[in-house]
Amino acid sequence: MEHTNQVLLKLENILSLLKDAETGQRGFLLTNDEEFLEPYIGSYYNTIQSYKAIRNLTIDNPSQQQKLDTLITLVEKRFSILNRTIEFEKAGNVQQAHFVVSSKEGKRVMDQIRRVIKRMQAEELRLKEIRYDQVRTSSFVTPITMVVATLLSLIVAIFAYRKTKEAMHKARHLNHELATSNSELLMVKESLFTLNQELEKKVDERTQNLEKAKVDLNHLNQELIKKNNKLVRTNTDLDNFIYTASHDLKAPIANIEGLTYALKDSNCYQEEEPKILIQMLENASLTLREVIEDLALVSGIEEEGSFSDTEIISIEEITTEIQQTIAPLFEETKAEIILDLNETGHIYFSRNNFQIILFNLIQNAIKYRSPQRAPRIYIRTKKLPDFTVLSVQDNGIGFDPATTDKIFGLFKKMHNLAEGTGIGLYIVKRIMDRVNGQIQVDSQPGKGATFHLFFPEQR
Repeated sequence: MEHTNQVLLKLENILSLLKDAETGQRGFLLTNDEEFLEPYIGSYYNTIQSYKAIRNLTIDNPSQQQKLDTLITLVEKRFSILNRTIEFEKAGNVQQAHFVVSSKEGKRVMDQIRRVIKRMQAEELRLKEIRYDQVRTSSFVTPITMVVATLLSLIVAIFAYRKTKEAMHKARHLNHELATSNSELLMVKESLFTLNQELEKKVDERTQNLEKAKVDLNHLNQELIKKNNKLVRTNTDLDNFIYTASHDLKAPIANIEGLTYALKDSNCYQEEEPKILIQMLENASLTLREVIEDLALVSGIEEEGSFSDTEIISIEEITTEIQQTIAPLFEETKAEIILDLNETGHIYFSRNNFQIILFNLIQNAIKYRSPQRAPRIYIRTKKLPDFTVLSVQDNGIGFDPATTDKIFGLFKKMHNLAEGTGIGLYIVKRIMDRVNGQIQVDSQPGKGATFHLFFPEQR
């Protein structure tokens, strides 16, 4: 009977340890405080020890041994579920941990464990009754046997009473601990409720701030739209003014040129001082004409349709046309153009605008040539996923990289050594901006300059 009581106590101990493990798991899931895992940490080891003790105590009972095989499988499965939820919680995957708990898989396994233990306890109680009947039957053999059996029964009863009392004391202790844990959990719940209210308050404040910021942003956007519209009107008025001025000034310039030619045919042109003044007047009128023509070209860039007439054009063909247009300049400077169009020799763009771009870059390369060497102009192409890159490189005098941002300004010149209006690169930049293209410049004084033009691919 002592043997049976030990089995019953060990079975009860397994249930108690599993409850401790569940209590620790619940406390940790609720608070994320690892102090609640203390009952859980040693419960698995103690459970296995109790299982091994029962296995040894029931070694002569095949039925109980078979139930123990089922029991250890269920215990391993229960601890696996507990461990999985704890690992999810530690990893910050609270939703997954709660999903495992809410699936009630652990509860089903625990119910199965209770049923197995209950059957084992019933079996032990049945054996206990059988053994008690055997003792009672054998007590009739002799009075001595009866007395001895009675004494033994008393001893067993006392032992069982003490064990039961100890178990009850332990149960009361565990109940007290459970009550304390519940009280602490209640406090934690109240704290979480308070924190949740504070968080909701902060969220409301943040939402109000965001709404206010949204209103302010809308006001700023409205102001920006107004200023942008004003800027568009200003640019339009400026373009109209440039266009009108460039056309209205052509007649006075033609008159000045006519007067200059008339003065050159007069007798005063034979005298030295008037001759110099007339030549200066002629040069000034030519320069003024170039400026007016360039301004007309600038205003013409913005005309409707100037970017809609795109076509596939040959870079080599445009280069040849430009060489023929300024052939005297090429002959005078012995300039040479070297083409490297291996990746692509064509580009989809406005023919007129591409001629303007390439003409200005080639003309600048010759204008700002080095006096120590003949101009060499390298024109290369490169294909990128979203762009066709045209590079124009010269071996001229170059310029300081610090002035790169200024060279594309209106009437800005890289050097005062060459004649020009300072509008060419401005026109190039304006055309590229209109098609959302890009320009990059690499240059060093005395080492020439390279212009990289990024033409967006037409889709």
